[in-house]
Amino acid sequence: MTDVQLLELLRSRANRRTETATETLWAAAKRAAAGERADDGVVDAAMSEAGVTLDDFAALVDVARKRATLFAALDRGMPARTKHDKLAATAAAEREAFEHARRQWLERAATLNAELDALDRMARAGDDARVALCDPKNLPPAMAARIQAALDVQQAAAGVVAALRRDLAEQREIEKRRTWMAEQKRTAGKHHPLDVDDDERMAKRAAKRAVELEAQLREAESAEREAEEQLTKCRAAALKT
Repeated sequence: MTDVQLLELLRSRANRRTETATETLWAAAKRAAAGERADDGVVDAAMSEAGVTLDDFAALVDVARKRATLFAALDRGMPARTKHDKLAATAAAEREAFEHARRQWLERAATLNAELDALDRMARAGDDARVALCDPKNLPPAMAARIQAALDVQQAAAGVVAALRRDLAEQREIEKRRTWMAEQKRTAGKHHPLDVDDDERMAKRAAKRAVELEAQLREAESAEREAEEQLTKCRAAALKT
């Protein structure tokens, strides 16, 4: 064996020892990162063989600990990704089913709305026709006269009712306001007693008038109902003419 061959052989053996020591240290670092105890003698010998210091070994343990954390995340991530993709596919399918149902509903709703609009126009046209058929100008003279007379009576009765309601509301407001004024003056005690008497007298007068108006209103409302009933009968007859 030549000197060159001998040197090559020795170098190869030294490299193998270094590789073995490095592998031993890495295995010991992983055990330490996992909280396990390694053989101190083996670790010390490997550190000497590889020329590794304590700080170097501590750094190696940190790397092993970080890789253990990353591998744990990888182990959790793979099934999580599989489950995520499955759920995403399910959600997409359900979303598409919902959108399909929604499109069908919108199409059906559009059809129904079109039908409703058409029916509404026909119904409104029917209502207009009913009104027009009862209009005196679209009736024979005799029926037109009956309709117009009933309409005049109904409108007059409605006018009387509206006027009585306004008068009644006004009298109730006067009664309320004058009663309040009398109470305020009596409480304050700074006004002449006659002022209080005037307010009370006007409040009583308004209350009495309101009672009279209520009776008149009941009679007027009864007359209005009769007029409306008569007008309804005349219009019903007109629709048969």
